[in-house]
Amino acid sequence: MAEEEIKRVCREWMSARKKTIRELRRLADDINAITKDSRIARVAGASTSVLGGIIATGCLIAAPFTGGISLLPAVAAGAFGGAGAVVTIGTSIAKTLLENGKITEVQRYLDEDKKFTEILISDLQKYAEYTEAALKGTRAMTAGAKFLIRLAGVGGEGGAQGLRFIARFGKAIGIVLSVAILPFDIYELVKSAIDIHNNNPSEASNEVRKIASQLEGDLKKIEQAYRESF
Repeated sequence: MAEEEIKRVCREWMSARKKTIRELRRLADDINAITKDSRIARVAGASTSVLGGIIATGCLIAAPFTGGISLLPAVAAGAFGGAGAVVTIGTSIAKTLLENGKITEVQRYLDEDKKFTEILISDLQKYAEYTEAALKGTRAMTAGAKFLIRLAGVGGEGGAQGLRFIARFGKAIGIVLSVAILPFDIYELVKSAIDIHNNNPSEASNEVRKIASQLEGDLKKIEQAYRESF
């Protein structure tokens, strides 16, 4: 595999990863915004229910003195209060995000990131094997070989030590990138985070930001090795 090819793959992966991080952080902001709106809805719903209850109670008390006429407003007030309760119960963060297309959009970026990450890992392994074979019998380190060594944060770039590392690197390249933290289903991640943390959407937002930061750590590692090598 040629050095230019691995450079191209790295650039494509870095571009995809930046988009993923950006969209995850936007999603975290959206969760916070919807949470704020939901709290307003819950307060409004609760106020409506209380108001309906006050009206209904007043009408029921007055019923014996009005011949039952005041029961008609009580029925309306009861429905009014019930509607307020429905608004409160019906507020769902994950469902709102799914319906407004935010979840679908973020999932698309995650799926694309996962695809490019798998390509990058596969191509880096092939490149490591190619580099090991190409450098046998020489102590010279190519830019690509230095990239592989820097990527894993191993000191010493020259000669036999570098070649031994490249051989090992080719067999264990998956540990360099945090592939496991790419969430497969962002809808379930958000929903589960809210459920697990006692219906606290802020925790779901924190989980999403945490994933974005971990993915950004991979990005910085690749970017630094790329800048220093090529």
